Amino acid sequence: MKRIIISALSIVMLLLGSCEKFLDTKPKDFLSPVTYYETEEQLNYALNAVYATLISFNTYGNAMHGYMGLQADEGWFRRTGGVQVYNVVTSDPYITKLWAEFYKGINNANLLLENINKPEMDEEKRKVIKGEAQFLRAYFYLILVNNFGNIPLKLKSTTSPGEPNIPQTPAKEVYEFILKEMIEAEKLVLPINEIGFGGRVSKSAVQGIIARTCLYMAGNPINDVSKYEDARTWAKKVIDSKLHALNPSYKQVFINYAQDIYDIKESIWEVEFWGNREPPYEQAGRIGTNFGVLYNGSTTESGVSYGWVQGTRWLYDSYETGDLRRDWCIAPYTISNGVEVARPATSRLFRYAGKWYRKYEAAGAREYPNSCLNFVLLRYSDVLLMFAEADNYLNGPTAEAYSALNQIRRRAFGMSPIPLTENTIFASWKLDTEAGSGGVLQDDEGEYNLTEQVTFANGTWSGYSSAYPSVLDIRDRAWVCEGYFKTTNTALQNIAGTRSTYSSYSGWDLVMLATGSVRFLVSKGSGQATASVSTPTSLNLRDGERHHFEVKWNPDDGALGKITLIIDGTNEYSADGVGDLGANTNRRFSIGSDIYASGPNLLKRYLWNGNLSDFKFYYPPEPAGASGIELSGFTKESLQEYIMAERARELCYEGLRKSDLRRWGNFVERMKIGVDEFAIEAPTNAGVEYFKNATARDVLWPIPEQERGLNPLLDQNYGW
Repeated sequence: MKRIIISALSIVMLLLGSCEKFLDTKPKDFLSPVTYYETEEQLNYALNAVYATLISFNTYGNAMHGYMGLQADEGWFRRTGGVQVYNVVTSDPYITKLWAEFYKGINNANLLLENINKPEMDEEKRKVIKGEAQFLRAYFYLILVNNFGNIPLKLKSTTSPGEPNIPQTPAKEVYEFILKEMIEAEKLVLPINEIGFGGRVSKSAVQGIIARTCLYMAGNPINDVSKYEDARTWAKKVIDSKLHALNPSYKQVFINYAQDIYDIKESIWEVEFWGNREPPYEQAGRIGTNFGVLYNGSTTESGVSYGWVQGTRWLYDSYETGDLRRDWCIAPYTISNGVEVARPATSRLFRYAGKWYRKYEAAGAREYPNSCLNFVLLRYSDVLLMFAEADNYLNGPTAEAYSALNQIRRRAFGMSPIPLTENTIFASWKLDTEAGSGGVLQDDEGEYNLTEQVTFANGTWSGYSSAYPSVLDIRDRAWVCEGYFKTTNTALQNIAGTRSTYSSYSGWDLVMLATGSVRFLVSKGSGQATASVSTPTSLNLRDGERHHFEVKWNPDDGALGKITLIIDGTNEYSADGVGDLGANTNRRFSIGSDIYASGPNLLKRYLWNGNLSDFKFYYPPEPAGASGIELSGFTKESLQEYIMAERARELCYEGLRKSDLRRWGNFVERMKIGVDEFAIEAPTNAGVEYFKNATARDVLWPIPEQERGLNPLLDQNYGW
């Protein structure tokens, strides 16, 4: 469940900024600061109201996912009319509401900061609230100045309808204010490891967004190149904190958002969503609905997705062969009557923007158009890319820049982001039969206890955990599972395995057959085996002796990879590899039993009768020079070109591309590429208008006509 819950009082606080004119009109619904902000609890309610700006349908709840054209050259919106296809008018409702929403959030932050010292409370807690509010206000200004240019800088809350109009502040001064505020906030907020999840502003989040702000200032239109040094410094602070690392699996990063799994090593700052927008669970968003594959027919597996954005040919082609991100970010299939149907690579302009797949959400929840799928504002990979870009600008290609980029690149090709030089255990389960404990499976994310449906027989625990490390199903890197077993029982017994709650056979299992042989099976679901390897029946392993087993998965051995089963270090059996485990989610890890998922009931069967012990899962060392993918030999200019494309490959559909093109000064040039692509692949398709409509004036949005009508001091942007 999401941890930022907007209470009824917080919703009232949201009304503090609801007015026709967000810069000089008194709100109609008002809680007077004289009678509010009296307690620590009320300060927290007020802070939640500031956070609520992020989940609004006018911001990250809906509009900023596809409807604002922020993907730029990464993809195109498959409808006509409006800012989503750069067919913009100064009264565009999306632009007008976004402007209003962020100024409402700024007003709420101003109110909170003006009253921060009112209640008697712990001073350290007061500092944290102040830091988060101060940073959020600066972040809202960052979105506004980055997209509108010169804007009014309003640092006091609205108190009277007779307040004078506020003129625009030059963008450079707004950026300088943002930077000052964020640097002050960084000293006040908590480290992310003390918060424990990515929905709150942390020290790492502030440091990373400061680096982003500095890069915006270093590029167009401010062009203060001294800020490259600052960008490098702040990105390096995040790296040097040692609190962050890339998730070994790129796609798992986004599966985690769908499944409410926090990974604060990779995901530094997220927008929290909760529920399906049906009372009382009304804090839902639409990231997975607006992006993803257009559903057709049943939503039971795929979930509701409107598939508004489709990818571009250049982005698809920019991925090298073997880059696992390509078919995750640009879906290689369509959906027909609920079934995934492959879409050929020749149709590169008409593959849906993927990444945010609702099929990984819980059953039931994914069938609503609104969902609790979180949206990321800052990932660690972005920090690495920002560091490399700033470092390269200052020093040319360096070992540090290559290291940052190679971590991202290695993961993209299914390798450990950091080269492994020895066996690296990522999970272990040491069964403590002496103390009568089922043991604890531990990995970097936490502990997974055998606490559900646990039984004890013949000195061995059997059961399953309510959660499990996702790495136990990883397909894109080598891993090893090993342990010990002993039995004389002749029945079918399960040693270990994973199971989805939506299918009886989605996952893998290691089984002792009635014949005394051991089988390792991997399946996509509904009994569809994709790999199976067994010891021969002549090797009777139910002899009461202690035997060692080892299962190895090597994705690089052959076209499909290879599964190898080794018994007692000498008996070795292999089979061709496996494909994806399918769309099934919510797997559990079981030991000494098999978890059969049938509807809402989880039935335990094939209980182990004997002894199991000392399970561990690890990544084997990487042979010297095995990867062959590390970057080297670039010039300063060619490495910058690589980084510009790599940011799209890694961060596509995360709302950052247009801002990148703006600061690099090549927005119009890049949008023309889409025109050329349509001329080749679909010369008569109306989708080309998305790219044709983009001109120099679209670098910035227009100042909303409504605001200029209310405030005659506002000048319009170029071309509008």
